[in-house]
Amino acid sequence: MLKLVSATFVRQILAGLLQLAFITFLARMIGAEGMGVYSLVILLPIILSQILTLGLQSSNILFIGTGKTSIAEVIFVNIFYIILVSIIFTLLGLFFLEYIMEYFFSSIDKLPVLISLLTLSPLLIIAIVPSIFQANQQFNTFNLITLIQPILGLISLLIIELGESSVNYAMIAYSLSSWLTAIIIVSILIKGNKITFSVKALQLYWSSKSYGLQSHLSNVITLFNYKIALIFLGFFSNALAVGIYTVATQMIEKLWLPSQAASSILFPKLTHAFNEDNNFDASQLTIFVAKIILVITSFFGIIFILLSHWIFVNLFGQDFSKSAFICLILLPGIIAWAPSRVIAHDIAARGYANINLHNSFVILFINLISNLIFIYLFGLLGAAIATSITYFMDLILRLYQFNKLVDFNAFTRLIPNYKDIFILIDFVKDFKRV
Repeated sequence: MLKLVSATFVRQILAGLLQLAFITFLARMIGAEGMGVYSLVILLPIILSQILTLGLQSSNILFIGTGKTSIAEVIFVNIFYIILVSIIFTLLGLFFLEYIMEYFFSSIDKLPVLISLLTLSPLLIIAIVPSIFQANQQFNTFNLITLIQPILGLISLLIIELGESSVNYAMIAYSLSSWLTAIIIVSILIKGNKITFSVKALQLYWSSKSYGLQSHLSNVITLFNYKIALIFLGFFSNALAVGIYTVATQMIEKLWLPSQAASSILFPKLTHAFNEDNNFDASQLTIFVAKIILVITSFFGIIFILLSHWIFVNLFGQDFSKSAFICLILLPGIIAWAPSRVIAHDIAARGYANINLHNSFVILFINLISNLIFIYLFGLLGAAIATSITYFMDLILRLYQFNKLVDFNAFTRLIPNYKDIFILIDFVKDFKRV
């Protein structure tokens, strides 16, 4: 397990470095204010693509993991759904762009919004289809897919930059890389698997929609928790503040790579284990993984903060020097969110998607209130304070809920001790062998 997480972590580090290169070139290409406009424009397809998945990823993992349907049938359901939803909501988006947008976003040009809207279909593919590989425990393929989009994004941006440096050209690079990534992912999927038309599979997904929707609502609310500070900054402040905050979060959220690696491995494995053995107890494994993730995230977080000012000034330019202080404020929350993600996947694998959903609603309320208060009072700094508080509260609530499901005190078990240093050494050894 630890070696598999290490291998996944390595590939996600590569993806993170590529994303870092992309953000660096983009920030230098369009500046802090342009970065703010770009961040606000791509919110539309990102949020839509996450909302419209309707929990298909969780359903894929559940049905493949429990053997209720074949991979060929799952592929059919996914492709059918993506095509249908893409057509409907792209048309609705075009209607919004033509007749409604000017009443709400008169300060933003229509062209970059149109370009972003046309990325909805590939973003749906990128969001949904990799879960099929994850559910089938094809982790090497799943990990390699995570590298495709940042590679193509960086190449597209470098090519586009040869022409002109503007938000419109940056959006073209974003759209181009998204479409190419989606085409490659579908090609890999079709090449290795068959597609079986199945009304039965459609009915199965529909009849079991409550599980997927509960997981989905939790994920959507989590997405809004990620983006609320950005939205409120755009409303209460200006594009410059949005640009500084975006670069700060893009950088410090790379500390979540270990938790993402652990969660992507842990969720399907637990789903399979619970299906094969009703008496299987995952609580010890989950809290062990969560604690190691806490230690690793804290370790890298301290190193990052010590170097952050130098990183932002030298990579992004003097305009982004404030991002280093924003990262310092965000760090406690970022560290807390890492083990919380692992625990959330354990709860979901047990079939208690409703617990995660309830937690997400509570956290959303805390996030909304804290952002309204702190951004109004302190602006950019307030966004970081509110976000850090929200992430820390998420861990507290998640541990409280997890305690109800297990027969030991998760709060005390999560506290690191001297023995964990040996686990960290093993992680580094596995990391070197990958």
